[in-house]
Amino acid sequence: MMDEAMRGSARRVSGAVRTAAALLALLLAGGVAACGEAPFELTLSALENQRTRWEESGVLDYRFEYRELCVCGQSAERRATIEVRGGEVVSVTGTGAPDGWESITAYPTIDDLFDRIEEAVRDEAAALSVSYDPDLGYPTEIIIDYDYGAEHDEVNIDATGLIVL
Repeated sequence: MMDEAMRGSARRVSGAVRTAAALLALLLAGGVAACGEAPFELTLSALENQRTRWEESGVLDYRFEYRELCVCGQSAERRATIEVRGGEVVSVTGTGAPDGWESITAYPTIDDLFDRIEEAVRDEAAALSVSYDPDLGYPTEIIIDYDYGAEHDEVNIDATGLIVL
């Protein structure tokens, strides 16, 4: 009798485990499907919130350290100190390039960085990671992989050491 009772319990436990496993699989499948659009929606929401914080700060005159590493063919790296007045780039120093080699319009403002993030979100880049300054809300690090299957299309941008002028 004892053996029969134990076998019945084992069948009930086994059935419960299969049911729990099936529910877990269903939840995971639903979670994965639900995550399809969520990262871009969350990123766009964070972008809008942080852009609003930046705009509300009213900062139009500032200087920051800029670094862009593009893993694109020759793995080009650009570094510079960018000065912005009235929302426009007025000075770029420390590029290592000869004077006049590159126009200052080739370097971004903080608003341009927000636009670059928005473009990556709207184009549904394969991977996008953004860190924001906790006080002013501007992007301090942007990592974009435009296409998982493509080589040499990754970009890493740092905007650090921002000083309000």
